[in-house]
Amino acid sequence: MQIKHIVEKDGGQLVFQGELTGQELAFVVETGLNTLYANGALPFLMKDKKNQVMEGPESIQ
Repeated sequence: MQIKHIVEKDGGQLVFQGELTGQELAFVVETGLNTLYANGALPFLMKDKKNQVMEGPESIQ
């Protein structure tokens, strides 16, 4: 996956441009999703022992 991301800072721009593949891409996506879950930005679902889907506690707003 080709990525170009620019972050505006007080002292100028921070630019990341590169290609992420395989384990690198999986790590970035997993870290991003875990961060969103941890901060309550995404709801999550849990399965009980009978594989019935239940809402997780962080999904209640």
